[in-house]
Amino acid sequence: MNKMGISFDWKYTAEFDESFIKSFPRHEVVHIPHTNKELPFNNFSEKDYQFVSSYEKVIDVKMKKNKRYILRFEAVMTYAEVFVNETLVGSHKGGYTPFQFDVTKELNEGENKVFVKVDSTERKDIPPFGFVIDYLCYGGIYREVYLIEQNQNFIDQAHISTDGHHLQTKVFLDVNVQEETSLKFIVKDGNEVVESWEEKTDLNENVFTSTKHLHFEKWTLDNPKLYTMEIYM
Repeated sequence: MNKMGISFDWKYTAEFDESFIKSFPRHEVVHIPHTNKELPFNNFSEKDYQFVSSYEKVIDVKMKKNKRYILRFEAVMTYAEVFVNETLVGSHKGGYTPFQFDVTKELNEGENKVFVKVDSTERKDIPPFGFVIDYLCYGGIYREVYLIEQNQNFIDQAHISTDGHHLQTKVFLDVNVQEETSLKFIVKDGNEVVESWEEKTDLNENVFTSTKHLHFEKWTLDNPKLYTMEIYM
């Protein structure tokens, strides 16, 4: 995996029009994380940041054969539509969760344009809105943005649980080419390897479950034991 940060030097305007996707208007240059509107400490309305804005970033990409390219946003408040080279690649509702899109087909060798429409209004179809809330949510692309170079198949995320004696790991895979492969699991206590093992999968399913009998010291206030786990594909 090769992770390229693309959080600097975005074009920004506090308005949106469909024509902006092709030709960005007069703008300011901002860096991510960015708020769509800076507010004073007092005497302002929560409506001040509730509008639709536009962001654009031109990136240079040297594409490699047999690689996939994932555009990842750590968070956008509150609704985002993402375009790459004027093609809509996806949308996301919710300002508190990261999201990503496979943009391999939309990217070109060399210069590429990423455009993001950001709706920061309080929409009833997007939590936490729809009921009464007692805090401000603000708006904008307020966490980092990355372009990630991945293999054809890669680990998207994992869910790990234990009862103290059994370790269950659910590995969520992003599979583009079905082939037999191995997953390697390593459990560490600090820098010391407690256990390691490999399991094979034909990538027929996108979720692989591994169950291992292991003994763990339980975390307590007097003994805050912390293990780490590494998973390789």
